[in-house]
Amino acid sequence: MENIREKADFSGSIARIVNFLRHTHESGFLFCACNNQRLIQEINRQIIEKAKLHDLNIRDVYISYDDMDNILSLLRKASHESPNGIIINNLDELIERTDGRFITDINMGREILIDMGVPMVFWLSEENISRFANQATDLFNRRDRSVVSFSDLSGVPASMERLDEFYELGFKSTEDYSGLKLKIGLMEKQLQEAKKKNYSEERIATEIAADLIELYLKASLYPEAFQLFEDYRSHYENSSNVRFINLCGRLYYKKSEWNKALTYFLKSEQILIEVGHKLGLGAVYNDIGKIYYKKGQWDKALNYFIISEQIGIELGDWAGLEANYNNIGRIYRKKEQWDKALTYLLKAEQIGIQLGNGAGLGTTYKNIGTIYEKKGEWDKALTYFLKSEHIRIEVGDRAGLVWTYIGIGTIYRLKGDFANALDYSLKSELISLEIGDRAGLAYSYFNIGVLYLKKDEKQKANPYLILAEYISKTLGMDHKLSEWSWVLNPLIEEMGEERFMEEGKKLLEEREIV
Repeated sequence: MENIREKADFSGSIARIVNFLRHTHESGFLFCACNNQRLIQEINRQIIEKAKLHDLNIRDVYISYDDMDNILSLLRKASHESPNGIIINNLDELIERTDGRFITDINMGREILIDMGVPMVFWLSEENISRFANQATDLFNRRDRSVVSFSDLSGVPASMERLDEFYELGFKSTEDYSGLKLKIGLMEKQLQEAKKKNYSEERIATEIAADLIELYLKASLYPEAFQLFEDYRSHYENSSNVRFINLCGRLYYKKSEWNKALTYFLKSEQILIEVGHKLGLGAVYNDIGKIYYKKGQWDKALNYFIISEQIGIELGDWAGLEANYNNIGRIYRKKEQWDKALTYLLKAEQIGIQLGNGAGLGTTYKNIGTIYEKKGEWDKALTYFLKSEHIRIEVGDRAGLVWTYIGIGTIYRLKGDFANALDYSLKSELISLEIGDRAGLAYSYFNIGVLYLKKDEKQKANPYLILAEYISKTLGMDHKLSEWSWVLNPLIEEMGEERFMEEGKKLLEEREIV
């Protein structure tokens, strides 16, 4: 299992570098650490290959000691040849053979590097990364995100690196971030110690892993949550404990496996009815309603949301009611009853303000923005989407940001601002890939495809549209496919359904989307 996780970390780190090159359109610096030169060559090969899938031309530049005095002119020449990015190798030799003088020289030339307007990836050993950070502070502080390390996959947990990365990007208030990081770090340490002491799998699953999975979900560290769940899945799936049953439901919901999620929530419902636990029932009915919403069964979803609402009113469960009102508002939006939808969403907003629930307000403002988008009031919609973005960044709700960015991108597309629309659609794609949100990925790919069509770039549009259709079909999003048919059907007719689906599967495998 450790080998699987190390492979995932390795692939994920390469994806981070490729995404840096994809989304940095001007100057940017990314530092990568590895002590194995052969491994660096293999990583560079994979980066260049994966970048080609996104029509990127990346230049791999090796700076020899003899060329050290001409490094800036060599990089300037490379920047003219390759507008998408430069990978810079052999810096360790330059640092060692000049006793560190190279670091001072390149730091003094940082403004020249910035003016080249090209994203750059710098390879260094772990030791020289530290030297660079201390001696070239001005340049190092301008780096994009944290250092991407390939030196010791079994050392620092990937989750800590990713949590640090999110924080550097502005996610989480300091208090929330510090608390989450501390809790996750302690739980990961407990998990490793329990394994060393040969605790039984069942004990680890129930006493440690379940808590850690919930923390990962709270921190939007979905790949970590999915992997840990997979390690101990049998102990949760076969349990009669409502907490573990609901955990299965939540994990499968996050993985967009809605039928599986429904099985577990219905099992939880039966147990809660038997013991008469109304508060738990209210939460489970809300979860069941959300699944029917995803499946496009609006009336079934509404029925569960209303039952959950009634329980919330009876028990005075205001946090539960905030979620209910949001969900009921979304149903009436689908039914195109805009005013009724707004009534419920404004109720949710008031509760969120009174409770000080930032995460809830981020959801509410996104939902209100969608109503105004459907009503054609685009400026009002954008105002609410931007409020949602601000809150979701503040509380670290990356999963929610996917949908807020989809909304913002849609508004800019409707307003004819294709540059901003594409920028936000690419942001939603990036986060969807990082957290494993396949439904969000389908929406993002559709929006990107439509934008390229609007720009008369059909060759660029087609792969995104094919992926949107293929992912949506595998998830059972039939209601969404009918909404998108105006774009997808002509392409399917042109290619033929069998070839279309084969191409979708191939594209999915090429992008290593799971």
